Amino acid sequence: VVIVTDKDKAKIVSLDVPESVRRRIYSIGIEVQFMFGGQEGFDRQVREYVAKALAAGRKNRGV
Repeated sequence: VVIVTDKDKAKIVSLDVPESVRRRIYSIGIEVQFMFGGQEGFDRQVREYVAKALAAGRKNRGV
């Protein structure tokens, strides 16, 4: 028995894997949750990173 994430199962079954192995592959869904209000901080960090990357890209293109 092989237990993998849904994403990994999709990758594995797209390969040339024998049917005897495919029948033994089971997948589980994964859900990310933030503890202690951490999602707001994470979202802020992502927005700041993207804003800096976009600004750097514009600067490099001379915009």
